[in-house]
Amino acid sequence: MPLVVTVELIGAGRRRVIGKICLENLTDLADISDYKFSVTEGDNAISGEGMWWGDGRIEGHDRRQTVWSLVAKAAGWATEYANRKQQGTVEPADETPTIGIK
Repeated sequence: MPLVVTVELIGAGRRRVIGKICLENLTDLADISDYKFSVTEGDNAISGEGMWWGDGRIEGHDRRQTVWSLVAKAAGWATEYANRKQQGTVEPADETPTIGIK
């Protein structure tokens, strides 16, 4: 069962999803687990960036930590990837990267 974190912008009677992280445990919920995840971010009119997505991997995560520790690892990867895309330093082979985060 995946863990899904959705970021929504809510106001003026409207809701809009602006980002999402989906994490999936690969190691049968072992105390020390590996995960794969996908990240999406919608169009951002302020930064001028279009919608993007990427895939990553977290290896050796201690599940005895708070869930926010796992979410922070995936969000940190997404932040770095988005910054690299904005700076134009993402290589074509990086368009769907899979990396390990400890």
